[in-house]
Amino acid sequence: MTWQPNTETDLSHYIIYRGDYKLAETTNAYYVDNDVQPGYHYPYTVTAVDNNGNEGTKSRKLIMEPSYG
Repeated sequence: MTWQPNTETDLSHYIIYRGDYKLAETTNAYYVDNDVQPGYHYPYTVTAVDNNGNEGTKSRKLIMEPSYG
């Protein structure tokens, strides 16, 4: 999944959530979740974190359903 990069000058990283579970942290404006199963729906949100550790509000929820193959 990809998202529009945060343009704040004090951006530290992003946090990716699957549902309410904190899935990963990354400095990239993309993430690949390899731990999913085809046929299931997965809700994701992303937050931006600044250099002081302040986490912004969650993005809109994105529902993904991986396919076979």
